Amino acid sequence: MSAGFTIRGWLMVQPRPAALSLHCGPERHTLPIQNGQSWANIARSVDAMQPDLLQALDAEGKILRACKPYEQQTDDDGKPASSASSASAGDDPETARFRLFAQLLAEAYKHATEVAFQKLADITDIMGRRGESLERSLASTERLLHKAWQENVEIQAEAAENQSPLERMAASFVGGLEHGGQANGQANGKGGAT
Repeated sequence: MSAGFTIRGWLMVQPRPAALSLHCGPERHTLPIQNGQSWANIARSVDAMQPDLLQALDAEGKILRACKPYEQQTDDDGKPASSASSASAGDDPETARFRLFAQLLAEAYKHATEVAFQKLADITDIMGRRGESLERSLASTERLLHKAWQENVEIQAEAAENQSPLERMAASFVGGLEHGGQANGQANGKGGAT
């Protein structure tokens, strides 16, 4: 593949193809392009087949454009065109150093970004599982409290049924005294204040 040439870029040139014709030696393959299909995935498929000739076809099957992506292009002297540009860049060590630094920096950022997004996804999953666990724990605690309250009500009802009439009268009397004493204290307090 020549320097600066990418299959994806070639595919995305207007007008965009409806299908591709790939010539791999004597074999010819047609690759239809469907709506919503990723150009990067199509380019990877083409790259995996490494065709000798790649043709972009329109909806009627007519050739829009063609290229030989894996044939090294030559200049007028018969020398590879890509080596001429790389030789001029290779003559300047500062440019080569700058390109190497830029490439390493881009790879580092790419790695850091992938790791950061993976960590964020892991943290989100952990927090989601923790939230679900807390919700289950809260629901079970509510069920236990409700059950304990019901049992307490039943115990009090049974205790009230098992009291003798004399015990009920004494409990009512004591309760009335307490309630009446509080009411009298409030009335006396109001009366004394005026």
